[in-house]
Parts: sequence; structure tokens; C-alpha cells
Amino acid sequence: MFAKTGLAVMQALNISKFGFLCFLLFFINSLIGRLLFPFGDEPDFTVRAVSLANNTEELTFWSPYNILFSFFEEIKVYPNCLINSSPFSFWSSIDKNSCSESPAQVLQRIAITLIITAPLLCLIIFRNFFLKIFTLLRYKLTIVEWKHRLDTVSISLTFPSIVYYIGLLSHEQLTVCISFFVFIFWDSIFLVFGLIVLVFSIDPGNAVIILLFLVIGKISKYLIYLQKQYLFYLFALGSLGLAYIFGLSILNILPLNYLGIEQKASALQHLFSEGVGAELQDKYPKFLRPVLTYMTFVFMTPSFVKVISAYIVFFTFFLIAAFKKNLNNFTADDKLYSERKLLVVAVIVTIMFYVFIFPTHSNAKYYIFTLPFLVSNLLSKFKKEVILSFSVLISVIIYSHLLLYRFSF
Repeated sequence: MFAKTGLAVMQALNISKFGFLCFLLFFINSLIGRLLFPFGDEPDFTVRAVSLANNTEELTFWSPYNILFSFFEEIKVYPNCLINSSPFSFWSSIDKNSCSESPAQVLQRIAITLIITAPLLCLIIFRNFFLKIFTLLRYKLTIVEWKHRLDTVSISLTFPSIVYYIGLLSHEQLTVCISFFVFIFWDSIFLVFGLIVLVFSIDPGNAVIILLFLVIGKISKYLIYLQKQYLFYLFALGSLGLAYIFGLSILNILPLNYLGIEQKASALQHLFSEGVGAELQDKYPKFLRPVLTYMTFVFMTPSFVKVISAYIVFFTFFLIAAFKKNLNNFTADDKLYSERKLLVVAVIVTIMFYVFIFPTHSNAKYYIFTLPFLVSNLLSKFKKEVILSFSVLISVIIYSHLLLYRFSF
């Protein structure tokens, strides 16, 4: 009876059942994650979280954090979390006493996350309403493609890595949410560029990475139009070769002054040549940097809390997808499918190009916005229910390990 009543309410409100299911999974994952993620074990937590909580970070006039400071005033941002782990360990130990947040703080941080992600959540839940608006605005995508993109975003939000990065006590959670709209409006260069400008006003570094991906992705689309996809693969190999060989020196030949980041690039060069970042240049071999990015893409904290089995399952699933035949509604010569496939290559090229140049940018927080592009390609291989089930499986593996880590300290 309750199920029938719920369905009737959803139909009356024009709610997407799949979108609502993904929202519930996102909420549940966020709650479990806040209880199990080691408190304070987040990228740049002692800088980002403290500056937000103490109102010392310069924010744009439109930033939602201007309103949310009432939440931050009572949030503890000086953790003393005890963790036993190392870069090459297979197991971790987390002190459940020092690495846990109070129930009140858990609820506060979830509330902040829900407020920041509200536009995305409304879009996937009330998708039929927004589809009508987009249709009236004569946006050129078909209804089928719109549903594909909203399904992609819905599924992406359920992955534990997305839950982790969107839950950061940092303005970077806002940049992740904005960058999701880059995927949704990928075909509109003006809208995407506007979104990049928004991200730039918050974090110029992340904006440059999104812009780099935009350029590489549009090059792939243009070469598909010319039916010369092989040139894109040559371009990809050449770019990665230059980045690997020259590393940070490649900044000397790029037109960074036209991007407005020449001063930032000079500061980075100084950091890695004479500053505290010099030791990072050779800390890990260049070929290992993409491995670190992959691990943080699935799940790994700055203290090297990791889940080896999740990396194996994740890689296996994507390997199966690479060799699996397309679903019946996708053909090998379909230009849309070809673009999605090359965008996967564009994701890989963007990440590897950047990590070969900047050893400090191996963390997936800079590239997690590309996950919807990967999921989009998976939807040409599997039904959406299968990919959602895979996301749930990865979540169960990661959260069960985090629970065990807390009992092994």
C-alpha cells in the first residue's frame, strides 16, 4: 500500500524514479561516508577547512558559503586523527575515537553537502520538468540524449569517490558540482565556457584543467567530423610524450599569458625548482603518478587509507567494458558513440598530461569532474541498472573496509 502511495506521489510530482533512487543512494552514501571517512583526512584540510570556518578565505559575492558560514562557526576543524598507513601498505588502521565527528557535526556537513548539490539533485529528480524547459528553450539535444546525460549524472553521484570529494569541507566541493554541468551542457561552447569562468572565480587551478579538457575534447570532435580519428591518437601520444620528457619545462613554451595564469605558472616553477615542492619532483617516478591518480579516483585519502580490492574490481569492470560489444542502440560507426569513446581518451590524456608536468596534481580531486564522461561511455555497453549496481558494489567494498580499519587500530 505504501509503495503504491509513494509511486502515486512521484507521478503527481513528475519525479523520476531512477533519479530519486540515485538521490537516495547519494544521501545514504554521504551519511555512511561521514561516519566512516577519517575526520580531517581530506586534501588540504588544514588550509581549506580552516579558512572557510574562520572566514579568512576570499569568496566571490555569489558564493553559497557566504550564507553557510553560520554552519561553519560550530564545526570542528582541528582534528587529531590517528591513522596507521603508508603509500605501499595493503591495510590501514583508523582510531575510531580521534577520527570520528560528533553526530551534530555529521548532520551539519551533510546539510552543507545537500545545499551545495541542490541544483544537481533537483535536475536529476525533477528531470521531466527541466526537460520541458530545455525543449522550450530549443536546446538542440534530443530527449533521448538528455535522458542519457541525466542518467549519467545520477549514476555518477552514487560513486564513493564522488561522495568523498563532494563532501569535502572546502570550496572544491562547489567546483565539482559546477563542473558536472560541463558534462550536461557539453555541446554548448558558450555555456561550458561560462561554467569555466565560474570555476575560475573560485579556483583558477581547477578551471585551467577543465579548460584543457575542453580543448582536447573539442579537438577530438572536430577530427571525428573530418573522419580522421587517427590524428587524435597521434596528437594524444605526442602531447603525452612532450609532457613526460620535458615535464615542468614545457610551461616555458606554452602561451600562458593569454590564459591569464602566467604569474601562477611562474610561482609553480619557483615552487618546484627552489621551493618546498622541489622534493616532490623525484619523490615518485613519473610513470607512477597516474597510478596514484587512479587510486584516488576510486578512493584513497591523503594519509594513504586505501582499498586494494576496490581498485581490482574497478579496473576489471572497465577492462570488461573495453572489450564488450555495444548495446543494440549503439553502432560502431555512430558519430555520437565515437565522440563518447574519444572523450574517454581525452580524459586519460588530460589527466596524464597534467600529472606528468605537476607532481602536486596527482590527486583525483582535480579530475573527478571527468567521471560522468567515463560513465557515459559505459552506458553504451551496459544498462544503467548494471552500472548503478556496480557503483553500489564498489561502495560496499570501500565502506566495509573502512569499518574494519576502525576495529583494527
